[in-house]
Amino acid sequence: MSLRVIAGRSINPSNLKALGLLEEDSMLFLPGTLKMDLKILSEKNPLRAAIINKNFDFLKALFKQRIFERQNVFHLILQEPFNPHLRKDEVEKVMSCFVLDEMQSISDVKALETDERDNKISKIETSIQLKKEKMINVVDESNNSTLILAIKCQEIAFAEIFLQGLNNETLKAQSKVDGTTALIEAVKMNDIKLVEKILEKLPIKDRWNFVCMRNQQKETAIHIAVRDGFVNLREGSIDMVKFIVEKIDVKSRNIKEGTILHIAVEIGEIGFASMILDEVLDCEKKDFVQIFQDSSSALHIAARNGFIDLLREVIRRLPDNAKASCVMLPDGLAGKTPGIIAIESPNRDNLIDEVPLADRDAVMRFEDEMGCSMLDFL
Repeated sequence: MSLRVIAGRSINPSNLKALGLLEEDSMLFLPGTLKMDLKILSEKNPLRAAIINKNFDFLKALFKQRIFERQNVFHLILQEPFNPHLRKDEVEKVMSCFVLDEMQSISDVKALETDERDNKISKIETSIQLKKEKMINVVDESNNSTLILAIKCQEIAFAEIFLQGLNNETLKAQSKVDGTTALIEAVKMNDIKLVEKILEKLPIKDRWNFVCMRNQQKETAIHIAVRDGFVNLREGSIDMVKFIVEKIDVKSRNIKEGTILHIAVEIGEIGFASMILDEVLDCEKKDFVQIFQDSSSALHIAARNGFIDLLREVIRRLPDNAKASCVMLPDGLAGKTPGIIAIESPNRDNLIDEVPLADRDAVMRFEDEMGCSMLDFL
C-alpha cells in the first residue's frame, strides 16, 4: 500500500483540520507533502481536490488503492468546470490513473527478452483502449454522457481526449443524450476547433445526418449557428456556419430533414442560403434546388413561408436556362408551383421578373392540378 495513503488513513485528517493543525501557521510539524495530502483527504471530495491542487502523484496513489473505484469519476470531475480548466497534459495524467495496472504490465513486459513481447504489449494496449472506451461511454443518472458534460463545463482538453477514444458509431450513439448533441454544445460555445474535431470523427457521407440531430427546442447545430451569426451577430458565428457548410457534402440528403437548403428556407436567412449555393456548381444547382422533401422542394417551402426575397435570391443564382423550370416546378400536393404559391400569397408576389423574357409567357400560363395559373391572380 502507498505510504502516502497509509499516512493519510492513520491520522484523522478531518479532526486535524477542525483543530486548525493543517493551516500554514500551525505549530504541528508535518512534512509539507503529507500536510497537503491530509488537507486533500479532509475535503468533502478528495479526488476533485487532488486535481484542483494539481497533485497528480497523490491522485495516482489514491487510485492505486481503488478508493474511488465505485464512483463514476468522470462525472464527479465534470459536475463543475475547474478554474482554470485543466490542460491536455494534466488531463492525460488523470486518465493515466485509470490504467495503472495495465501501464505497469507494459513496463514489466518490455523488460522481458522474448519473442512474444511485442504481441503481449499489443494485447495490453488493446485492453487499455477498451477500458478507456468503456469509461468514456458512461451515461450518468441525468443522461449526460461524459463527452457532452465535458463540453458543457468547457473542459475542452477532456472533450478532445474523449473524442480520441470514440469511433464514429460510438460518437453518433453517445452524442444524442439529454436532449442535445456534442456538436450542438460545441456550436453554442462557438468553438470551431472542437466542432472540427467532432465532425472529422465521421466520414463526410455521415456528417449531414449528424448535423441534422435536433435538441429539445427542435433546433439543429445549424439553426443555432445561423441564429447567432446572422440574427444575433455574435462574433465569429458566421464563420462557424461557413465552416460547417464546408465540412459537409451540401448535396447530402437526410430522410427526415431533406437537404441543408431545406433547413435554410425553414430558417429564412438569405445569407445562409447564398452560402450554401456558393458550394454547388452551376451545372448542379437546378437538380439541387429541385430535390423534394415531403412533397415539396426548398423553393415551395420558401414560397409558403413567405420568404420571397430568399426565393428570389435562389432563383437569381440559377443558370438562366434553369430559372423557368424551377419557378413552374409542380409540388407533390396539388401540383402548385413556387410561382403560383408566391402570387397566391397575401402580398401577391410575382416572380416573373426573375425569369428570362423568352420563358415568361410559358411560366405565366402553366396550370396546377386545379387549373389555376399565375395569370388568374393578375
